[in-house]
Amino acid sequence: MAFNPDPALAGVLLFSGRILGLSCLANLILGTVTGVHLALNRQRRSTRIVEVLSTLPLVFPPVGTGFFLVLLFGRNGPLGKGLSGLFHVSLVFSAGGVFLAAFIASFPLMLKSVQTAAAGLNRSLLEAAALQGADRGQILRHIVLPQIRTGILSGLTLTAGRSLGEVGITLMVGGNIAGRTETISLAIYNAFFEGDYRKAALLSLLLASIALVLFSIMQRSDSYEKE
Repeated sequence: MAFNPDPALAGVLLFSGRILGLSCLANLILGTVTGVHLALNRQRRSTRIVEVLSTLPLVFPPVGTGFFLVLLFGRNGPLGKGLSGLFHVSLVFSAGGVFLAAFIASFPLMLKSVQTAAAGLNRSLLEAAALQGADRGQILRHIVLPQIRTGILSGLTLTAGRSLGEVGITLMVGGNIAGRTETISLAIYNAFFEGDYRKAALLSLLLASIALVLFSIMQRSDSYEKE
């Protein structure tokens, strides 16, 4: 089956790669810090509130999540007005909106992976390090992170898969603008409705191959943890 390369396809792949990298980086930093904090402060009421709000994208319909993000970050939204007024930035229907969609959709997966791993931390070891004069940064780098590295890796793997596969929130916030906010998943969506099944099939195979690689990484991570 012959396939004529689409000149715009390289741009879609490059754009998706950039969004994926930024989403993973943001999740690595914010997801790790938040997950560890929630695991070590389970009894606080504020912790439970943050946990519930962070988990909502997992159970709430993506289109609904996208709608509320548009309300918040649109030009007339409370956060959108602030960003526009202070930084002259508009997230809705832009590359920033696509990043926001990928991050919001994948953050709960990173958070839960890190939180689960951090729940098994030896608190007496953390307290002993603090008593010996170690600050929070030192405790995080030298004690916490080495013990939860498998959870971090699993979270990043899930984050990558979810970021690449996101459609619903991206449609609402990114706008699906050809050449500007079109990701691999949206390119499959567009190709299907345009009747270009060859392109849709090849891009789907690409995502399937990436998914298999990510699954293999998770399997190796689980095997390493059990050893």
